[in-house]
Amino acid sequence: MKPSHSLIGLTSLCLAAVLALWLWPKPAPDDTIEDVLRETGGTGTVETEPRVADSISESVATTTTSKMATSLPRKVEPASLPDFDTPFRESFDALLEATLAGNSEAACRLVGEAQRCMAAKFQLRLLPEPTPPAPIAESSSRDPLEDSAKRSMQRLQYEYYEQQLEQRRIAARAFEACEGVDISPAARSYYMQIAAEAGEVHSRLEYALGRHLSTRRLLEEPQLLEQYRRNARRYFMDALEAGDLDAVTGLWGASNELFESPLSPFLPEEWTEQGFAAALIQQMTEAQRIAVFAGMNPLERDEIEPSEAQRENARAFYQQYLADSPAESNRWTPGIPEPGSDPLEPTRRLLNTGIERCR
Repeated sequence: MKPSHSLIGLTSLCLAAVLALWLWPKPAPDDTIEDVLRETGGTGTVETEPRVADSISESVATTTTSKMATSLPRKVEPASLPDFDTPFRESFDALLEATLAGNSEAACRLVGEAQRCMAAKFQLRLLPEPTPPAPIAESSSRDPLEDSAKRSMQRLQYEYYEQQLEQRRIAARAFEACEGVDISPAARSYYMQIAAEAGEVHSRLEYALGRHLSTRRLLEEPQLLEQYRRNARRYFMDALEAGDLDAVTGLWGASNELFESPLSPFLPEEWTEQGFAAALIQQMTEAQRIAVFAGMNPLERDEIEPSEAQRENARAFYQQYLADSPAESNRWTPGIPEPGSDPLEPTRRLLNTGIERCR
């Protein structure tokens, strides 16, 4: 394996370690494309104001929910959606309209594109501006092996420099595709909510896990809590019935008091007992565990030993809901790239995990 591949792989590991801090709602000031690129050494201009159904600040989410509850959604055929590779700034309006009309494919893409925008923003923030390696100093050595070693080291340094440049180019192109689209915490929370209402299964799971319930949104729209009470269990069961492996993270959080899971009160008591989630994770294949926990096995940190009854319940649960669930191949997992593989593939996966599930 080339050392430069190891370096770029380790860089990707560092990126992923804090990616979760950026991908879902939290109170934070919003930055324009111009702000981020200027701060990180890139270029770009912003021609339009961010938009999401014209304005989220005027309780768009509330009025939209009311409309959907009182009228049948208009059918929007998948063929009428923009091409998959259309920049988000150009596909946003159509995806939003189709999602509000109940199209789950559009809903998946709306959420996935917003997630890609945040991943790109995160990478541009974290990646340093690459600097080219210094030229080799004149050497007085007459040892040809020493000179050869220096040339080889500089070649590797230049290769790593080019990889860093391409990493930033990939992230910058992805972020520029979001120009003019609102990807603020409130907007992304709203996209998730309407995607769940449109029947998009993974968004229903994210909704059930409470990831749209930022403190700010609850203060501004307290009716969201009552909506959550009505929908949480049903949405979670929809995800289970569809075999979404990420439902395991919901059970893991519901059984761990440290997570204070909002979903916990809406689940059967035996599912939230300490030990059940651990027993369920033991039933999963290694590939499934890697897909869900990105290579970090929570069982290594869990000191709870499941009871035999919990093991039996977990076996039955796994066979009913998750035994046939494939581990998603597009998911980013930690690790240094294999010899001969593309060292930039981890960067692309970090960006595209959310949108690739929609293909």
